Amino acid sequence: MERIKELNDKATQLLLFLSFALVAAVTLRPTLTNGQELAVTWALRWWTGAIFPVIGCVVPVKEFRGASGAWYTLIRRLKATLLWIALICLAIGAGWFFRAI
Repeated sequence: MERIKELNDKATQLLLFLSFALVAAVTLRPTLTNGQELAVTWALRWWTGAIFPVIGCVVPVKEFRGASGAWYTLIRRLKATLLWIALICLAIGAGWFFRAI
């Protein structure tokens, strides 16, 4: 149960990072050249794609079932997998953003 709380906290931190990253990319966008704008567009796409697994991780799914060990194991693995997917999307988006600046 403690591990699920940690995963939820990490997902919340990722949402905060994503909000700042998206604002930075959108703010930077009007001042870019054509090639840079393309790179920022791809960064925005990857970061937007990362939002969905993070939101899936924040959903309080442990409330759907009683205190079952198998259920908590499934939820923990699902949340960890969703966070890894989001981190991969974030890393690819950061690479595109780095190419733009």
